[in-house]
Amino acid sequence: MSQVTIYLPDDLEAGLRRAAERAQRSLSAFVADVLRRDVQPSRWPKSFLDTLGTWEGDLERPADPPPDEPEAL
Repeated sequence: MSQVTIYLPDDLEAGLRRAAERAQRSLSAFVADVLRRDVQPSRWPKSFLDTLGTWEGDLERPADPPPDEPEAL
């Protein structure tokens, strides 16, 4: 695991420590979570995105069948 040194204004560092404490996370884990969410967000796979906009034709709404009768016990 890598180590990184950053310089923050005192007020930002204090807020970061409070936020990590509220989240019950270590400062390192909290910062890693924030970076993971903001720098490396989850993305749809390219194969999924390639299919967007490829649908042709109309969708038909299926008939709404009545609910099944409950079985007698």
